[in-house]
Amino acid sequence: MRKGRRGSVVLGPQSAAADSALARGAGALRDFWQRTRDDEAGTSVLVHDFTDPLPDDGDGTEGWDTRFLGDLYQDLSEAARKNYALLQTPEFVEEFILDRTMNPVVRERGGVEGLKMIDPTCGSGHFVLGAFRRLVREWAARRPELDAHARVRGALESVHGVDINPFAVAIARFRLLIAAMAAAGVRTLGEAAGYDWPMQLAVGDSLIKPRQVTDQLFTAEADPLAEFKYATEDIQERPYLLDEGRYDVVVGNPPYITVKDKQLNKLYRELYDACQGTYALSVPFAQRFFELAKKGGGDGKGTAWSARSRPTLS
Repeated sequence: MRKGRRGSVVLGPQSAAADSALARGAGALRDFWQRTRDDEAGTSVLVHDFTDPLPDDGDGTEGWDTRFLGDLYQDLSEAARKNYALLQTPEFVEEFILDRTMNPVVRERGGVEGLKMIDPTCGSGHFVLGAFRRLVREWAARRPELDAHARVRGALESVHGVDINPFAVAIARFRLLIAAMAAAGVRTLGEAAGYDWPMQLAVGDSLIKPRQVTDQLFTAEADPLAEFKYATEDIQERPYLLDEGRYDVVVGNPPYITVKDKQLNKLYRELYDACQGTYALSVPFAQRFFELAKKGGGDGKGTAWSARSRPTLS
């Protein structure tokens, strides 16, 4: 490597040779993993096949296991874990809450068509996926004449989620797509491209009721992380997601951290009368869950003891 005119870098023969060697190595590695052989039927198959087989559950609702993605994201960054209060909801807690919210609503309605559920703090999607799987099974039991994709689409149209963390929502969207593909019997992304998969998950702050965040919300003293969160919102593309009184079932596991940004802290106090003194985010979320639910709907969440002891919530 040497300097050319005007300080530009000119690659010499040694660098070119190194690039060529890297290209040959990459090609050899690709060829190794793409090697094929003929099976007993004479069909060409991969020698090294890492296809993850689906569990033999009969209806595909178990799907491919993607729960580890939320665990991985939670453990990758200590800063993200603290700032977003990342904590994966244990599966038994998720099942316990859905048993006591979604199941009674389905029984009372006598079906699942038109049912709407939301997790306003969906994170990487545990409650959303748990509800989706239950709904797919209900569709199969109640509408067996429909094909698998129609039943999956019906379940997808029922589940909704919002979270302020864009990375968690991206994981939730991917997980929901993979679960929908498995339940519909679709095995490749190429095949999935031929179908419509309604994903009603959005990045946004479920606590802010007016869907406009003005410049006045963030001052020179604002928390940079808070500004980033609102810069990545896409809830405006689906403003109906946070309509009050829209949902038959509202479930979730809201964060227990306090609000560090002064402007946001003040705004939450103005929007939610439950926010008195020093409060955790679980306090306004407890009130918000009730607001999003229909009269007579199901509401279930993990709640800090401080939220339960608020007189305004009794």
